[in-house]
Amino acid sequence: YDDFSTGILASDKWETGYWDGAQAPEVVDGKARLSSNGSGVGSQEPSFMDDLVGMPDNGSNHSFLSITDSSVVGVEAEISLSSTSSIETGLYLGIFEDLESGPGFAFVGIELGYYDQSGPSITFENEDYVNGEETVSQVLQEKPANLGQSYKVSVVKGGSTYQLFLDNELVQEYQIRGELLSFHFGAFQEPSVSFDTYVDNVRVLRRSDIGSGETTLVVGEIEAQRDL
Repeated sequence: YDDFSTGILASDKWETGYWDGAQAPEVVDGKARLSSNGSGVGSQEPSFMDDLVGMPDNGSNHSFLSITDSSVVGVEAEISLSSTSSIETGLYLGIFEDLESGPGFAFVGIELGYYDQSGPSITFENEDYVNGEETVSQVLQEKPANLGQSYKVSVVKGGSTYQLFLDNELVQEYQIRGELLSFHFGAFQEPSVSFDTYVDNVRVLRRSDIGSGETTLVVGEIEAQRDL
């Protein structure tokens, strides 16, 4: 889908956004950088947030990079935190979906975070929000990680569950609860604290309708390579 070798975030592939304190993602040294310099410049919310019932509009110090291709049902990428990251820095790959049970939305994702002196970790998370209130918050697995190291993570929509992978190994599954709204990356820190996080080598799984009326899954290789 994108290895960022062109040096730009193509508008037909990506939408960028940020909450006050962070900056819009950009390509730096062949990777997408989601970052903050610690200074507030206002907010520019990505359009996928318009579909999230009860989503707060006053967040801070988050940078967002979302996939614009609505046929995508799975994303794989390499994610990393800067080797100089401070505590409370995080970067995730996740999805938002509607809740069929009522007004709200759900989040499923894989997060690389650095939250205490014990060091960074990778967590597999599941959250529900109803009328703006968090009603479910689950972290069912946690694995140790390192600053400055890249990790291959994948989130794939299956028949009845979202499947979460780390380095091609299935780690966790969560039930699908409604319509898939977006795949996106998000990076964050405490207000007024700078951070640098990175995304690279993004591959996607697409749902493609074929002539027989059946549905097949097509793996999209990195930009400029053919689909398999």
